[in-house]
Formats: sequence, C-alpha cells, structure tokens
Amino acid sequence: MVQGPDIAVMTSLIQLIQLAADPTSQDQRIQNPEELTDSTLDCNSVQFYLVTRTNANYGGVEACLQQTTTLFNGTFNESKPTKILVHGWRNSRKTEFTTNITDSYLNAMDVNVIQVDWSAIAEQDYITARLAVPNVGKTVAAFIEKITKELQVSLSDLQLVGHSLGAHIVGVSGYTFQNPKIGTVTGLDPAGPLFWTTQNDGMITEESGEFVVILHTCAGLLGTSKVLGHVDFYANGGIPIQPGCGIDLLACLSPSTASPILQLASTSPPTRLQHRLHLVFNIAFNSSSTSPSISL
Repeated sequence: MVQGPDIAVMTSLIQLIQLAADPTSQDQRIQNPEELTDSTLDCNSVQFYLVTRTNANYGGVEACLQQTTTLFNGTFNESKPTKILVHGWRNSRKTEFTTNITDSYLNAMDVNVIQVDWSAIAEQDYITARLAVPNVGKTVAAFIEKITKELQVSLSDLQLVGHSLGAHIVGVSGYTFQNPKIGTVTGLDPAGPLFWTTQNDGMITEESGEFVVILHTCAGLLGTSKVLGHVDFYANGGIPIQPGCGIDLLACLSPSTASPILQLASTSPPTRLQHRLHLVFNIAFNSSSTSPSISL
C-alpha cells in the first residue's frame, strides 16, 4: 500500500499554497522585518561534512568545529577549489539535491565539497524553517570565516550553492563577506513565500558574492520570479510546471528542475542537451582555462 505524505507535510504544503496565492497576506502574518528571525532555534544542530574523491564512498568527514588543524581530520586540501552546498526545506545532506550535485562535481573535477546539513531545522513547517534562514546563514558564514583563517581557503576560490531556502541561506552567508567577496554564489529556485519584502541582507542578491547566478524553474509559485543575481536564468520561462515534469504539488519537498540542470552543467565530457539553456550551462562550466568562462 502506498502511503501518502504525513500530516505535517500536508499542513506545510497548504501554508505554502496560501502564501503563494496571496503574497499580501504575508505582511499581515509578519509585520516587522525584525520578526523574520527566530533566535530560539538551535543553530548548533547545523552540521558540515567534507566530501572528496578519496572519501566519497564513506560519506565524507564531519567537521570537528572545536578543533583547528584537525577540522576535517587533516583531509582538507586547500589547494583545491571548494564548493559549499546548502539544501532546502524538508531536505538533508542525504537527499537528492546534495548527493546528486556532490557526485556531479566530483565526477567532473577534483574539488572539496562541503555539505551543510541543517535538516533538524529544515524538517519543521515552512514558516519555522523560513524564520531560521538568517541565523542559519550566519552560522554558515561563521564556518566560512573559520576555514578561511584556519585552512587558508581563498574566498575567490569558494563557491556557494543553495536550493530553495538554502539559496537564501547562502545569500545571507555571502552578504557577510564584502571585502573581498565570495567568488561565486549560485541560487537554485530561491524560495518565494515570505521573501517578497525581505531586505538585501536577508536573502540572496547581487551583494551576496562577486558573481551571483540564479536559476528559476518554479517562478511565481514556490520559487521567486524576482531578478536577484548578476545573471538570472529562467528555464523554459521559469514556469512552475516544467516540460516533462507534470503537475506535482508535492514537488516542493524535493529538489526542483534547477538541480538536475546544474548536474548536467557539471558533467564531463559535456552532455548533449535539447534545450539551449542546458547548452549554455555546459559551455560555461566546461570551458577550458584559456577560454572566457564563469563558474556555475
């Protein structure tokens, strides 16, 4: 017998549909910008895992945040580029967004992939998880500051990638570093509900990094349609019902179409793709070092 989603998921889904259908109601729910955080949530539950080509089969190494030179048990290589992945609502480091993009990166290049797991908070109802975004973002920023000081990670070689609420988390983290800025920040379907009136330091914007790329595949429903980055891609117009995906109101609980597009962009050699947008991502991601290129 196939089981349906639990009551908590359905309640949160109804919240999301109501928020997406009537954005003006958000101002009635939360009147003051100061209330867009919840300091009671324990951000100590946020975990960081290093995954590389040598330890991927073992699930990576969890950061020992109280240590210095043994932060990742000595397995971190500061000479390699570093990617930090942040999942979205109702997800974890073990769900598709994080695992698939981690695999795609490691198959294409020898990099450090740091998986951020804030699932203890993300599994809560949507409004609770959304209220935690600023604090989780600051927690990730504190971690980034730690690895730049103790592991000599260069901000220019750092890329943050976030999905849904995770996109705004990396936005908040990136905003913390202004001189210098983080090299590349990528937002995949940044969440829309409860972000219409948010200030720049509370969501992903151009100020979140030296180069901010946004990919929209659920614009106007669960994802925002706002132009937020230096470059905003709207796959098939960014519509919430993507070709071949059908209508699935529960899709918000899983990585959107944006995540597979980024996976395709990180394949090596390039994958033959039908849509022009996919081709653009492959050209950008797989350009040689002697050609003009951008990191996605």
